[in-house]
Amino acid sequence: MADRWVTIRMSLAFAVSLLMAACGGDGGENATPTAGPPTLSPTVAASATPAADCAANLAAAPRSGDVTWEEILPDAIPAPEGWEVRKGEGEGPFLTVLDGDVAVGLVELLQFPLGADFDPEAGAAAFAVFTEEYYDSIEADRKAYYGESYVLEGGEPVAAPFGKFCGIGYGFTGTQDGEVLDEVAAFATYDRSTMYLVVASYDVGLVSEGLAFKTVEALRQYEPSLGELVAALRVPAE
Repeated sequence: MADRWVTIRMSLAFAVSLLMAACGGDGGENATPTAGPPTLSPTVAASATPAADCAANLAAAPRSGDVTWEEILPDAIPAPEGWEVRKGEGEGPFLTVLDGDVAVGLVELLQFPLGADFDPEAGAAAFAVFTEEYYDSIEADRKAYYGESYVLEGGEPVAAPFGKFCGIGYGFTGTQDGEVLDEVAAFATYDRSTMYLVVASYDVGLVSEGLAFKTVEALRQYEPSLGELVAALRVPAE
């Protein structure tokens, strides 16, 4: 099942390439999904950075290249009551989410380089293209694996703070015959050189590999804390 993880990463890379292409176009006027986004706590939703400040922060940001969790994590990592989030062991870009002493899921930091011709002023308008094409590619992959009865409900991206940058929250739920097979809650932003994604997911085919939340209920309980974490990240990296 680990090849499913590779497929998800490839789908994200494909969507980022479309984001870059859209920055030279009209921003994907008709490319907005229709369902609900990941859960944001009222505090997070109210703390979104004003657009003018986002632009100033972006203009002042260096071309950062790769960053690590250690460079951008806040001193206190948000988590539901009784839960904890730790930097995962090893070199992978993962945080481990624990309910008490039991690991229940992962949070991944993904980074994709943006080409020299990427126009950050048009990037926000292209987020709709990014999410739509990502949903479409994931749906095509899932239908090929599970069959045509698989249904993906993609969430319309919503403005969400991502450190000092403006970002988006987005996600989807995939079902078959009423059973949730996969669900993603994610946030995205970019600086002048890199697109950053923070992703938490449940996938019935990846649970046994330790590459997803163990249950969709655990993911949903963690989601508000994910938004709080992303808002508190030290982005741009110091």
